[in-house]
Amino acid sequence: MTKELAKAYSMIADILPRTDFTLILYPTQAMKNMIAELYAYIMLFTTRAICWYKRGKFAHAFGAIARPWALNWKDDVDGIAEQSQKVDSLAQIAARAELRDTRLEVKSLRSELKDMSTMSNEAYSEMKRMLEVLSSNGEHIYGVVNGKSIYR
Repeated sequence: MTKELAKAYSMIADILPRTDFTLILYPTQAMKNMIAELYAYIMLFTTRAICWYKRGKFAHAFGAIARPWALNWKDDVDGIAEQSQKVDSLAQIAARAELRDTRLEVKSLRSELKDMSTMSNEAYSEMKRMLEVLSSNGEHIYGVVNGKSIYR
């Protein structure tokens, strides 16, 4: 029984850091509620484990025969594992939503960049056309000072 409890706490030790990190990444109310429920399962399991440890050796021996691990603790451990999977599932859904938002943002930025490129090409073409007109009139541009062209 002690060995099985140790395995259960090892599983819980693996779950908690992942859960904390998930809550940092996705601090939604739904996630907080789901993690609170997970903590409730863990506290219930821990309360029962403490009560078991406080019993004497005779009670441990009798309990191991009368109520083995599968009957005594399995439901609690399965509840913890199931709730942990629900948290992971909600985190995956949140990650997909975040990925979709990022994709839409990239699509919007790509469209803006394309518009800016078009405007830049149009401005270049207009400047080139103006220089050709000025050159055909016999004027030469020597430079630009404060945004104004200096002609000869």
